[in-house]
Amino acid sequence: MSVTRADALFLSTAATLNDPQLSALHRWFLDNLWLVAPGEDVGHRSRWTLDLIEQNAKDGYRERVLHLLAAADLGVTGMDIDPETGAVRLRHRTADGTDTPLDFLTEESFGTHAWFAFLGPMFTVLDKGAVLLVDELDSSLHPTLAAEVVRIFQDPKANPRNAQLIFTTHDATLLGS
Repeated sequence: MSVTRADALFLSTAATLNDPQLSALHRWFLDNLWLVAPGEDVGHRSRWTLDLIEQNAKDGYRERVLHLLAAADLGVTGMDIDPETGAVRLRHRTADGTDTPLDFLTEESFGTHAWFAFLGPMFTVLDKGAVLLVDELDSSLHPTLAAEVVRIFQDPKANPRNAQLIFTTHDATLLGS
């Protein structure tokens, strides 16, 4: 008699039944595969990035995020986080050389939101040495940023734990060496 229903996955059923070998395999998938899909959960992933910044202040997450926001040429010069509300304000360089804060939720572009939201999952995977699955990398991010993601995963200094990036794309230029 089979214990797996027709509408259930074998590996999930084995984990539910505490099979010693298959539960370990199931746990690996849960701990090491992270999925990012275009347009989905941008708010959740933005919160993820913000949580990494807040919970890992001593580990330099704020600086890592700011570095990649600046690398995206978004004009970002700094970040303010309200300690009571958690509201984010990114500071931008103005034409007269001063910095002005913009409210993240209402004044930043969709591209800035998408890049900020992408950084939390990417840093988590890089820090764990896990696998990031990205559906349509080129539709989630500007082509320059998509290329930067590939470059980061290929750079041994940025990726010392050999995290992996698996993605689908329509941009053949991302598939170079």
